[in-house]
Amino acid sequence: MSPYGEAEVEMLPGVQRFVMQHLQNHDNILANVERSGATLSGEKSDCCWNGVRIVKFDCGEAGRWQQASKVSEVCIWPWRENRTEYRPL
Repeated sequence: MSPYGEAEVEMLPGVQRFVMQHLQNHDNILANVERSGATLSGEKSDCCWNGVRIVKFDCGEAGRWQQASKVSEVCIWPWRENRTEYRPL
């Protein structure tokens, strides 16, 4: 659920306000990138998602949390009887 509820754009029936705001923000970002002379990789620039992955964290409206794949790696570590069996990182 968006912070706007189900509010729509007056001039565009069927288009919700949060979608329009997201597109306007994205357009501003692309305009700034173009003015700076930088380029973007189409493969690496996804848009219209409700979250993003940044350096081993999933970030979203609710905050940030560890990636599930990284947490599961730690949870399935085998038990060692002798500490010399562990290898240093």
